[in-house]
Amino acid sequence: MRGKDAKGEHYIVNGQKTWTTLGHYANMIFCLLRTATGVRKQEGISFLLIDMNTPGGDAQKAVLGSLIDGSRLVALAHGEPDSHYALARVAMTRARRSVMGNRGAWTLNGAKAGVQHGEHAQMFLISTRTSGNDDAKAGITLFLAPTDAAGISVRGYRKIDGGRAAEVMFDNVTLGDDSVFGSVDQGFATLEYAVNCGVLALCAEAVWSGLWRWGLEGDDSRARARANTARLAPAF
Repeated sequence: MRGKDAKGEHYIVNGQKTWTTLGHYANMIFCLLRTATGVRKQEGISFLLIDMNTPGGDAQKAVLGSLIDGSRLVALAHGEPDSHYALARVAMTRARRSVMGNRGAWTLNGAKAGVQHGEHAQMFLISTRTSGNDDAKAGITLFLAPTDAAGISVRGYRKIDGGRAAEVMFDNVTLGDDSVFGSVDQGFATLEYAVNCGVLALCAEAVWSGLWRWGLEGDDSRARARANTARLAPAF
């Protein structure tokens, strides 16, 4: 639930207030979330960018509390088998808009590869090609969709580092206009910003882990040296 008081804007999450500085002025809210338990610290972290003004904003804000408290997990479904880590390359997963009754609807088809913790997520943030060439930055649209939507299939597997990822298939998945995350054809800027922040956070975690390991190994070496000195001292 969203509210506002003298301290600023807040959300009620499990009976507690989470303040967002100047949140009532913001157009977007960027969240760093712990989205999986039982994994190493550098895994299970997701980033969610909530657009407060787009047509789909109300539906997205409705799930914000559950994302913050960890009761709902979200996974980024972006990489494709032939994307080769090119961020703007979205070729296999496409979305086509049609009219269903008195409301708009989108039909998604395609596949995503290497979706981190995809088999444990309740929602996917999906990048699709809605216009333009396969490598064009313009023409990428993001969708926020439940993982149990009709037509979505997930195959999880174990990674070489012990983590989990998944292959995700989309077969005539139907989503409403309120599932569009941001603006149609303009999703690349949001995607690029979130991925860059994620890479930065993982690099920071890797540096900290390296320093921690270096310190631990140094302490172990010093402890061994002291033990050897104590053992040899009586001989003198």
